[in-house]
Amino acid sequence: MAVKNIMYRLKIGITFNIITILAGCAGHTDAADISHNQDSAQVEQTAYQKATAQGTADRRLADRNPADSESVFHADFVYGSYIYEIWDEETGPYAVITGVTKAYSVYSGSTWLTVPDAVYAEWGMLPVKEVGSYAFENMELESVVIPATVERIGEGAFRWNKDLSEVLFRNSSCVIGEDAFAGCGDPLYVYYEEIPEDSENLVKNYAEANGFLTVENIPFTEIVKEPIVHYYEEPIHLTPRVEDFFYGEYADDENFCSFEYAEGATDFGWSEWHVPCGEFCVGSMESNMTASSTLTSSDDRYAVENLRRLTRNDTLYNGVAWAEGVEGSGIGEYITYDTRKSWIFRTVNDLWDMRNYAGYFDRDKTDYPTDAYGYPYDGYMRYLEVCVVNGYAKNEQTWEENGRVKTLLMYVEDQPYAYLELEDIWKPQYFELPKGDILAADGGEISFRFEIVDVYPGTKYEDTCLTGLELEFSGRSGH
Repeated sequence: MAVKNIMYRLKIGITFNIITILAGCAGHTDAADISHNQDSAQVEQTAYQKATAQGTADRRLADRNPADSESVFHADFVYGSYIYEIWDEETGPYAVITGVTKAYSVYSGSTWLTVPDAVYAEWGMLPVKEVGSYAFENMELESVVIPATVERIGEGAFRWNKDLSEVLFRNSSCVIGEDAFAGCGDPLYVYYEEIPEDSENLVKNYAEANGFLTVENIPFTEIVKEPIVHYYEEPIHLTPRVEDFFYGEYADDENFCSFEYAEGATDFGWSEWHVPCGEFCVGSMESNMTASSTLTSSDDRYAVENLRRLTRNDTLYNGVAWAEGVEGSGIGEYITYDTRKSWIFRTVNDLWDMRNYAGYFDRDKTDYPTDAYGYPYDGYMRYLEVCVVNGYAKNEQTWEENGRVKTLLMYVEDQPYAYLELEDIWKPQYFELPKGDILAADGGEISFRFEIVDVYPGTKYEDTCLTGLELEFSGRSGH
């Protein structure tokens, strides 16, 4: 027999046997019963009025030591950095998150908060069904995720977080107390899940009634992932911007990632691609590069994968490149580049989806946060540039002896898109793509092909070579 709607005030050191004793006292519940009416925010205030007796500001900042029997918080439990109380209902006990420890503020206080969906108790994991009144007020939060287990948000739970600009609810039937988000960011985006038409979307209704902006969070599987490509009647002709090599991640310790352009440098591409921990630490990129033919070698020094190394002088091979493997100069040979990129994770622990995925269902929106290139986080990767290092750029002699590409025909999704007119120079060449021409949905696939149309002949060998080929894109979320 469960004790209905009685908060377990358990002190540290009292064993689980106390619960067994309480469970046998079902006949004494009438005086202690507290009704949890999910349709009433006022009842939520009553449920937590004892926990807020010392004032909300002191409550948040206090060091809530569960072992301190003199503290009003002596009944609270700690799970990680979260403080919680245990309540009971007919379906079993559950947790109410009432705040955070001082350690959270000092050591792990992040502006991005994900309320836990469960906490560990002595007898197992308990679902988190409530966020207590004033639990996270004035904590300088910017983004919040409320998991699907949470059914109630207490009064003033997140108030006075003036920079809070986005809240994602995984349960659109969550009852939200009065002033739960008072004094938060302006604008405040409230993201909600779709619910059956015959059900009331309490989260959406609450947000609209309080003047917040609402966005439906469409499930990942429902998003159309086809690339958006602008084609022309005839492929356009693009000419490059030529730059020197620089010191990136393949440089020695003295020059490592200094990004200084120098005669002896070997790296190319974009600096963000070389930083050891940055934009590429929080996303995923699956790419498959293949070639119509490859010159045979015993150590893969001519393999097509070498084109993505972003260096002309890898220490393992002392120079790598791709070389086509047919008789003659290789006209008509090609490289394919199939890729799937994702910087927006679809999990309850993540917040990028709130910022980025709105674009799939509101293409007219203009006020998205932007990336380092100034493009919006709207759920699409925009392809910006193609970087090519022509020939076998191990050194100038090797470069001159082997053939180089004069013209590449670039295909996007198997359709001709542009001619890349390469200069006969061994420095990196950057081809800027027209703005907005090529967009790939986050997590969706896109395919490129680069076909040799014309070549510069080598002084010694017929083989045509490339040292580097990579595409830059926007939409990455760094940290």
